[in-house]
Amino acid sequence: MVRNGLFHQISNKGTDNLVVLEFENPSDPMDLVRLEDEYGRVQESYEKNSESILLSDSEANFFHLISNGGTWSNHETVINVLNIENNEISLTIEAVYAVLEGGLRDRVSKALILREGDCTTTPTIQRLVSSFEWDSNTRLLQIVRKIP
Repeated sequence: MVRNGLFHQISNKGTDNLVVLEFENPSDPMDLVRLEDEYGRVQESYEKNSESILLSDSEANFFHLISNGGTWSNHETVINVLNIENNEISLTIEAVYAVLEGGLRDRVSKALILREGDCTTTPTIQRLVSSFEWDSNTRLLQIVRKIP
């Protein structure tokens, strides 16, 4: 989680490919300011035309997962798309969750208190579900780190 207005940088110090998932809430494609960029993108937008991007097989499989549900994994991570049915979800493992659609609603005001783009963890959701209810169309991205 990176708070609004905080300058930050992502770098890969290892030799394996780095996979970064960004969930921006609220979405604002114009809020990026590149102060430095060793790849020559200082004047480029970070939002690209999706038709101009060539995806690796792994990336294509991941985006298929997001659209259609299922499971994606590599040697250290398992990612699932979970559909909430009958206001129930099994949260037995420690994971990070990102809300893809829907969220948790206040039972009285019906306002979303956990909404699309929000990220949280298993313990937080376990506390929230006792006071709030899942929206009927909720889909979550569940990210679990494999234990070696």
